[in-house]
Amino acid sequence: MARTAHYKSDKTSKVKIDRIIITKNFWEYFILDMKTNIEDPNIVYAIVYGNECEMGLVDLNELKPYIVVDTNITKRTEISPPPGWVWV
Repeated sequence: MARTAHYKSDKTSKVKIDRIIITKNFWEYFILDMKTNIEDPNIVYAIVYGNECEMGLVDLNELKPYIVVDTNITKRTEISPPPGWVWV
């Protein structure tokens, strides 16, 4: 089950966040519940918070060696949304 968020200044830009991954360098990957037109299921859309906050495609295979936290997001998950976003 995903949780919906929208960008603070644009309430029409809703996305569903399915899970969060935090890596050893403390970058946060908010994995989106969006379909890609790429056949590889390990390529996913994500909001990435590292030096900047940006949205794009991520290869989960490249992250695997660096993951310290990987959890599914539900309405009961007590975690902050990505910077600049709010939970709906």
